[in-house]
Amino acid sequence: MANFNESLVYILQNEGGYVDIPEDKGGPTNFGVTISTLSAFRKECVTADDIKNLTKEEASNIIYHNYYAPLKLSRIENNNIVTCILDAAVLCGMGGAKSIAEKTLISLMYDTGAEWMDETYVKSFDEVSQEKFIDRFEVFLMNFFNDIVLKNPSQAKFLKGWSNRALRLLTLK
Repeated sequence: MANFNESLVYILQNEGGYVDIPEDKGGPTNFGVTISTLSAFRKECVTADDIKNLTKEEASNIIYHNYYAPLKLSRIENNNIVTCILDAAVLCGMGGAKSIAEKTLISLMYDTGAEWMDETYVKSFDEVSQEKFIDRFEVFLMNFFNDIVLKNPSQAKFLKGWSNRALRLLTLK
């Protein structure tokens, strides 16, 4: 079974601390948690100061409950594959992460035709080569980022950082 805490260390290194870049559609962010995510988690409106004062412990709890658990990542044996998917979920949302993981499996001849994380999916993740999965996942993640910029050129400002983050996944091989 994958180890959430190992994946979390990697993700928090990627996310860093508080940032507030006006062009960032997520707004103020800390440890990968945006105002809208924190507001939904706390079930109340929050401010940039709430984001600034967010603790690692609460951010970890949010990442677990908003991404790791709903994506059922504990069912995957390979922690590096889990880390790829979870990192993408925190950065791109669950839909983006699921889509990239599905494209990756299909490109590696694991077209499950099944529901996300049912037994067929789990088996595919357990059978796939970690190295091949991570290589392909990084390519599809880069395509995802490039598509964002094609649709909204104002986001080109973030492409270098996103690219560096995608390339860092290759260190998990």
